[in-house]
Amino acid sequence: MKYFNSKNRQAFTLPELLVATGIFLIILSITMANLRQGNQTSELRLKALEVANDIRRVQNNALVALPLANGTIPDHWGIHFVSSSPQYIIFAETAGSPNYNFMYNAGEAVQTITLPNKFIISAMNDPETLNCSGKIWANNMDIVFTVPAGQIFFNGVQPLSAWETGACGDYNPGWVNLKYLPTGQSINIEINWISGKITTTDIIN
Repeated sequence: MKYFNSKNRQAFTLPELLVATGIFLIILSITMANLRQGNQTSELRLKALEVANDIRRVQNNALVALPLANGTIPDHWGIHFVSSSPQYIIFAETAGSPNYNFMYNAGEAVQTITLPNKFIISAMNDPETLNCSGKIWANNMDIVFTVPAGQIFFNGVQPLSAWETGACGDYNPGWVNLKYLPTGQSINIEINWISGKITTTDIIN
């Protein structure tokens, strides 16, 4: 029978300890970076879903003919976005009111929503075109849902189907882009003007 001689045990040398520590720190830094990136990605996705839900809420307000605080039922409910802004506004218009135009005007705000300072609305797309040429209102987006049918207007205009006489609209959805400033990544919140479906896209780098 052989006995283990503790005197033969050798400790780690200083270079070996330094190498092992270096490897550990590299693995730790990679893990922390991936964890941080994952948290930032989740934060962007959650905020995009919140914006999408606010648009759905406006749509539902129109479909159920939700009255205003004074009991008046508006003709439509809308949501107003501005490029490079951390805020957007839920609004309502009633026929006969000043500046009745299926767009946001001063005095029509029902609620102003402010995004956390990490986010802005950075861009938007109107599926309608102006005189069959360029996009209209590139720096603003007013999405309006009529009461109670829920028909969709973008910036005061209802997109026209391609087969209609003089139509310039297309089948692309309207969208607003939510940007996460720490990483520069963003997500589009899309509004299908035919079906009324509201969805979010994958992350855009």
